[in-house]
Amino acid sequence: MIQDPGRAQQGTARLRTVLCLVLLACAPAVLFPGTWLRGEVPYPKNLLETTALPWLALHPPGLHVPNHSAGDSITEFIPWDFSLRRDWKSLRPPLWNPWSGGGTPRLGNPETRLFDPIHLLSLAWPPRQAHAVRLALCLVLAGWFMFGLLRHLGAGRSASCFGAAAFQLGGLVVPWLQHPQSMVAAYLPAVVWAGDAVLRDHKRRAILALAVVYALQFLAGKPDCSLHVTTVAALFWLILRFRAGATAWLQLALGLVAGTLLAAPMLLPFLEYLSLSRAMAIRSGIADVLWLPWHVLATFVIPHIFGWPVTGNWCGVSDPIGTVAYVGFVPWLLVPLAFRHPPHRKVAAVLVAVVVLSALIAAGAPGIAWVLNRLPAFSMAANHRMILGVAFGAAALGALGLDALMRRGPRDRRCPWLVAAMALLLLGAAAAVLASSEPGREALRRSATSGWTFFAGGAAGSVLLIALVSRGALHPRAAGLLVVLLAVDTNLAWSGYHPTVPPAEVLPTTPALEALGVRQAPGDRVLALGLKGGPWVLPANTGQAFGLAEIKNLDALRHKEFEDYVIGAMHTVMAAGLQSDYLNLLGARWIAIPVALERFPSAAILWPGQEHTILFPGDEPPEAVVLLSGLVDAPSVAQDQPVAVLEVMDERETIHTFAVRAGRETADESLAAPGFPSSHRPVTQEREFTVLDEAGGQRPCAVFRARLAWSPAWGRARGARLRYQHPEGGLRVQGIGLAWADGRGTLDPEVEPFFRGEIDLYENTRALPRAFLMRGTPENSAIVGLRRHIRPATMLEYEADRVRIAGVAGPGETLVLTDVWFPGWKASIERAGETVKVPITRAFEVFRAVAVPEGSFTVTFRYDPASFRLGLGLLVVGVLVLLAAGCFFRPRGA
Repeated sequence: MIQDPGRAQQGTARLRTVLCLVLLACAPAVLFPGTWLRGEVPYPKNLLETTALPWLALHPPGLHVPNHSAGDSITEFIPWDFSLRRDWKSLRPPLWNPWSGGGTPRLGNPETRLFDPIHLLSLAWPPRQAHAVRLALCLVLAGWFMFGLLRHLGAGRSASCFGAAAFQLGGLVVPWLQHPQSMVAAYLPAVVWAGDAVLRDHKRRAILALAVVYALQFLAGKPDCSLHVTTVAALFWLILRFRAGATAWLQLALGLVAGTLLAAPMLLPFLEYLSLSRAMAIRSGIADVLWLPWHVLATFVIPHIFGWPVTGNWCGVSDPIGTVAYVGFVPWLLVPLAFRHPPHRKVAAVLVAVVVLSALIAAGAPGIAWVLNRLPAFSMAANHRMILGVAFGAAALGALGLDALMRRGPRDRRCPWLVAAMALLLLGAAAAVLASSEPGREALRRSATSGWTFFAGGAAGSVLLIALVSRGALHPRAAGLLVVLLAVDTNLAWSGYHPTVPPAEVLPTTPALEALGVRQAPGDRVLALGLKGGPWVLPANTGQAFGLAEIKNLDALRHKEFEDYVIGAMHTVMAAGLQSDYLNLLGARWIAIPVALERFPSAAILWPGQEHTILFPGDEPPEAVVLLSGLVDAPSVAQDQPVAVLEVMDERETIHTFAVRAGRETADESLAAPGFPSSHRPVTQEREFTVLDEAGGQRPCAVFRARLAWSPAWGRARGARLRYQHPEGGLRVQGIGLAWADGRGTLDPEVEPFFRGEIDLYENTRALPRAFLMRGTPENSAIVGLRRHIRPATMLEYEADRVRIAGVAGPGETLVLTDVWFPGWKASIERAGETVKVPITRAFEVFRAVAVPEGSFTVTFRYDPASFRLGLGLLVVGVLVLLAAGCFFRPRGA
């Protein structure tokens, strides 16, 4: 049997393509060796252990936090996944999140990625592995899409594999890997590829592909990043295909419009919520400063020039997560070679233009910034993320340069000189950019030589390899060793940037969280209060992973009115009786706090020169003023050395000054822990402590309790002001209070917690029911004394998109549910076998209220937003547009 040579050659080509795709799927493993060696998952657990009190017991000595910007994983993305998985009990998606603050639409916040296929696919894995699966899929898709684009542009398989690896292992994909921006960025090559195929080939399937990938990058979340993807793609199309005919541009427009319509079920609710978003209003006001300083452009060549979060010495203008677009130094060296191969010259010129224009936009060049700040979409976007265009263009140029080298081989001996000249140009440009600003000069002064040395050594090795290939000493395919050099380079650049941990350590439970979970009933809310300037008690939204509904939420789209209520609750918590009207109206039945509740109004942390003021309750002259505090990071303080001044005002407004000295007098045993206290019990006996620092050395005088005598002749104490005067460290104030001769004191606990540990847990028995009946109009003026005018209703069901409440109403009464009012909620009343739709009004400007008829009733609240239903209708329109485009347009030559 004679085998067809053409078919055999085609099979070999397909096999090589499959091998390249497999290699790209395995390439991300170089960034996460712990994942494939020990089955770990990327997760910033060290942030949880060093900033959140319930997890401090897990904090090993000397733990370093490499990347604070990854903290959104513990405060937003992973907790949202836990609650989403819990609420998605049927085929109908849970459009509302009742566990975040007073409730928030999941659709309105695109970062929840409710309809992102990659996100939904990852939820099929166990909850603690789902995050890692999503990150892996993001990197793999980024590499595959870039490989397909480069093949479409005419690059060979090896060169395309090189460029795809540079894109998937570089910025903006890897730095933002814990965030939705990374997934959006991964779709950029697919959008460019599909759009260029439409303009060049006029194929129906290209229009369909463009619509699908354009919709997917919207569904991946972070609309401002989608804006930048569209901008980079538009720059590429306009420059490369500006001579395409009107029909081609019409097809492109139809594909983009159809893709937008396909994403309408997410986009329309997002636009609806923008009008209520405080975060977006703030972003709009600071858009003129969301630019990349010019000196930071040096990180495109040498990522560690400003230090690195892994080593703890980052000195850049902001965190490197938003400023580094490093794709390795090899792609930049190969840029001149892209112009040596005639078929690549036009595309290479276009990519250079995309890189330059993207850098100008990211840096807010004069004129460009003025224009963009006046455009509605760009005015609210973090436009420094246009460095995505720089990373994309550099990776593609490197691939074209490598392809030219492997094609021309020994016939072009100028290649090594061009590469050497490019290396010198990059080093000179980086040095010049740094020297042009004071932060850059500071970076030059303090930066280690390792970054420069590694760049110079790698560049020299690359030039040598290219010279050997160009002169025929090596086979042209040996240039593929540059792929290995790229993998080593990017691995060293990002090593440790995303730490990995065993899956069981992703949001581990703690005794405090278990104690809360046992007591909390459906609908109960938690208020977590922390010391001013101190660590979090519960990171906002984190409790959602454990079924806890904390009223303090951290969301890209914050409900302004509810946030005002939360601030009012936090500022008016009174230790003596929890009489805060805001606190009790919110239904905060559980309170988590790192100090005894009575000490909270006087708790703070003071750094050198800072002061703290507190007013004292009561009308009796005290016997003493008591200060409970501890020193933080002040190892040089000597015994009895003055560290602070306490000024107390009496009833005649006379100031009495006391010197607060460091000492080992009387203290809580828990205060002996360096840095953060673990519990706060009343002092019962004297102890002497020796506190050790992280290196095991003694830190004497790190804790103290001061009892300052008060003369009866001074009358009552009205207030105090504490000023920290030591030049280093800080003063963690646990409480400032009064003590009387009979043993009473303002710092003595009156409400006993049901749990003591890293945080204390209290039950607020004065919290109002989450649903109640009242007469009259529920306005803000009616909050005071509200308890005397309400009757509780029964919560029958409390689910994500559905709440059922039953009760017996009197004449003229209104049912109030203390969840936030928001467009899309609808109510119906079941009474005497009939169901009647009723309007929902606002109660106290924030909550939902329904006027109910006299007698027994059952009210059902459902979240069914018109924006979502309209979005589904537009999705159908998008499908019809694609069908019409397929029928109307014929492929070229048909």
